[in-house]
Amino acid sequence: GPTPPPDREAVCSWIARTADHHSAPADGDLALFLDADLCVLGGAFHHYARYAEAIRREYCHFDAREFATKRTKVLNKMLSLEHLFFTEAFREELEAKARSNIRLEIRHLSLLCLPDGHPPSGGD
Repeated sequence: GPTPPPDREAVCSWIARTADHHSAPADGDLALFLDADLCVLGGAFHHYARYAEAIRREYCHFDAREFATKRTKVLNKMLSLEHLFFTEAFREELEAKARSNIRLEIRHLSLLCLPDGHPPSGGD
């Protein structure tokens, strides 16, 4: 028969787990849930860019340089993982694009503030 739905406590623990997806192994429904939460990483870049903008708004209390430094650290940690996704299906479909999107965001963040703390000029 069909699998019974997870109980409220399980779902709450899954939601809490989205704060640090890779803090422990995951399989089954939890793995699918976490992969679904991360699927924006492997989407079209314009979707990823909107996600990245939302992250920036969430951390608007950081100035541009501090945000870029901290966000780059998080993104590099993600890139250091053997896999971003827990399930083979998500890996096959989204892993390469997710890594590409993350690298593009890191590049954008590196251009956000030059060492002197000023944004890059328009090239004029």
